Amino acid sequence: MFLVLIIYPAVTYVQALTAPGAATFTAWSADWARQMGAGPVVNALENWYYTGHPPANSAPSTDALPVPVPEPAGDQANAPAALTTLPGALPGEGLWIPGARMAGGQEPGGSWPEQAQVPNALRPSLLATFNSGFKFRDTDGGFYADGQYGKPLKNGMASLVVDRSGVATVALWGRDAQMTPQVAAVRQNLELIVDGGKPVPGLSGNPAGQWGSARNQFQFTWRSGVGVDAEGRLVYVAGNQLTLTAMASALTAAGVVRGMELDIHGGMVSCNLFRPDVAGSAPRTLVPSMPTAPDRYLSADQRDFFAITARSGALRAPGAATG
Repeated sequence: MFLVLIIYPAVTYVQALTAPGAATFTAWSADWARQMGAGPVVNALENWYYTGHPPANSAPSTDALPVPVPEPAGDQANAPAALTTLPGALPGEGLWIPGARMAGGQEPGGSWPEQAQVPNALRPSLLATFNSGFKFRDTDGGFYADGQYGKPLKNGMASLVVDRSGVATVALWGRDAQMTPQVAAVRQNLELIVDGGKPVPGLSGNPAGQWGSARNQFQFTWRSGVGVDAEGRLVYVAGNQLTLTAMASALTAAGVVRGMELDIHGGMVSCNLFRPDVAGSAPRTLVPSMPTAPDRYLSADQRDFFAITARSGALRAPGAATG
């Protein structure tokens, strides 16, 4: 009996660390501990560590800031008007392109076409990939893609919805969006953190656990979020040492009218940029200090994610004629 108690955790731990995926050793270890029933212990340790490491009052160094990415070749004839960016915005920000949803090897579970990585057919037009939300055991939200449900959708949940033309939006499911034949994919995660253009009440207290475990909202940690502005343009935000209220404030400052938190903690927050119009170019992370590989999601990964691609013809070479 003693050997079973020792061997089983050891085997499952090795399986967790060797399964396909690009998150950090710490992230996979925390996931494994939660699966073994030690979630309260992990939460307590995370709260102790992250709440004790607030950000410095000084401005970050230049090497910690996003690297400007030149605008892709070609025009944006079929896109909405350019996004109005904040003062100090970087070149290339505010470009509009459609989005796509990808299932992971373990999240949400089940069998999916091109599971766990960007399909080869999409890579010539791939502009960005970014992380999805919490694991489904930690959120009441659902998942829908490719005509099937990974988990039932639930009214009242924050939802990133992609329609069949490739356009994505953030919605309160059941109020701003519902299932129709035009819906291609839905990823739900927690509840909205921005609604009506301002942070929703209760973020600092998290009274009913709408935004994760108790005191999760006070952690100074890597967080990511996504929202939609009044013109329907998608905005992704990520950064380190952010509390939940800081994330909501960042989305609001970017003009978001409805916004949701995605995943949190180092190794889970991952946004990578690609230049398919530049031969031989390598992907890069949105923020240099992101602790994940820039080619994450080009190989099998355990977690579901989003891929952003250009519309057909949007990446023609400069000066090329169009029909």
